Amino acid sequence: MQWVQNTIFSLGYIIVTRRSKAKENGVVSYVTLICDRGGEYKFKESSKKSGTKKTNCKFRLEQDENNVSTLKTIYNAQQKLRSSQNVGKTPIQIVGVTSTNKTFSIAFAFIINEKEENYNWALTCLKLTLEECMYPRVIVTDRELALMNACQQAFPDATRQNLPCFGLLRGFVALEALDILEGELQRSSRHNLTLQIVVVNYVIVVVTIRECIPLDSIDVFWKKLDLSWSTSMENEDICCDSELEMFKENFTKQSKAGKKNVRGDGNCGFRTISVCVGYGEDQWLYVRHQLLDELLSSYDVYARVFIDGIDELRNSLCFSQSPAPAEHWMVMPMTGVLIANRFGVILNYLTKRGDITFFPLWRGPEHFQYHHAITIAHVYDNHNVMVQLEGDYPMPTISAYWIRHKAPSTAGWQTMYMSRLEFYKQLKHCNLKTPVITIEDYC
Repeated sequence: MQWVQNTIFSLGYIIVTRRSKAKENGVVSYVTLICDRGGEYKFKESSKKSGTKKTNCKFRLEQDENNVSTLKTIYNAQQKLRSSQNVGKTPIQIVGVTSTNKTFSIAFAFIINEKEENYNWALTCLKLTLEECMYPRVIVTDRELALMNACQQAFPDATRQNLPCFGLLRGFVALEALDILEGELQRSSRHNLTLQIVVVNYVIVVVTIRECIPLDSIDVFWKKLDLSWSTSMENEDICCDSELEMFKENFTKQSKAGKKNVRGDGNCGFRTISVCVGYGEDQWLYVRHQLLDELLSSYDVYARVFIDGIDELRNSLCFSQSPAPAEHWMVMPMTGVLIANRFGVILNYLTKRGDITFFPLWRGPEHFQYHHAITIAHVYDNHNVMVQLEGDYPMPTISAYWIRHKAPSTAGWQTMYMSRLEFYKQLKHCNLKTPVITIEDYC
C-alpha cells in the first residue's frame, strides 16, 4: 500500500480507499483504491469554499486475495492490446536461408497498405543495414506485383521468383532449399502473416543436396559469430597488380571535380540529396520521408530553432508526387539543418546569394566513426544539382542556425574545419583575378 501511495503521489495524484474488507484476524483480504476526484460532484449551497471537486475519474485499483492473475496474465493482456492497435497494418517478415539449411529472421515491419512505395521503403531500410557482400542473390516472394517491383528497385542484381513456382528456381538454389521455402510459406499462412520475403544468400546457390560442404568452400563471412565486415583469416598470396593499374588508368581520366544533374520535377533538391548520400536519384521520396520524420520526431525542439518558418517547412515535406508544385520544393536553409542532422553529414550549399555550411546541431565529430561532406548548388533560381569538390577546398560560412542553437558538444566541428572556414573568408575579401567557373554554364 505504501508503494502504491508513493508512486501515485510522485505522478501528481492522490488515491483514497473506497472500500475494504478485513478478516477476523485483522488481515485485509480485499481493498479498492480510487482517485480522490472519483465520483460525481454534488453541488451544495454553502458559504464555505470547498476543496478539489470530483471529476468522475475512472481510476480504480483492487487487491483481492482470491485473484490468481500472474505476470503471464498481464503479458497476454498487453499482447492483446498491441494486436488491436495493429489492425489495418500489413505485417512483413523477411527471413534468410543459411548454407546449413536453417532459416533465420532478418527483419520485421508493418506498412499501412500494400503499395509499391511502402514495400520500397521497407526494403531500402533493410538494404541500408547490409554490407554489399550481404546483398541477396535470390529473392522469393508471393505474386504481389507492387512487391516484385520494389524488389527490382532495391536489389536489381538479385534473381526474383514468386511462390509457389519453385520449378523456375531449379539451377539457382539447392533442392533442400526449395523444401525450406515451402515450409516457410506454410508457416506464414498459419501465423496470418500477409507477406513473407525469403532471402537466399549466395552460399546456398552453389550447394546441392548430393554433396557435402567442404569447410574451405564456405566464405569467411559465414565462419564468424557476428555480421560485421569480414577480414581475411590468414595471409594469402594474392596478386592484383593488373587490377590496380587499370584502376589507376581509369581514375586519371576522371576530372578532379564535377557535378551531377538530376531530373527537374520540383523534387530536384531531394533527388540531389539522395544521390549525395548514396541512395540514387530514384529514392527521393525516401529522403522526403526521412526529413519529415526528423522534423516531427523533435518538433518542439525544431519549433524553437525555426520559429515562424516551421509550418512552411513541414508543408514543403508533406508531398509524394511528381512533379511537385513550388510550395513543396525544398525550403532552404531550414531543410539543410534537417539534412545534416538526419544523415550525419556536412552540407555545403552554394547559391548566388551566399554559400552556407551546415553541421549537425546535436552530434559532434566524436559521435561518428566516419563522416563526409556533400555539396549541392542552387542554379537558375529553381533547380539543384550535386557538386563534387575534392581536396581541402574552402568551406563556406557556417549556418546561423548552427551558431545559435548548436549543442556544446558539437563545437568540435568548427575547430576541425577552422582553417578551411578561414580560407573561405579570406577569398571573399580578395579581389580575385583568376577565372571563375559558373556552374550554370555546365547544366
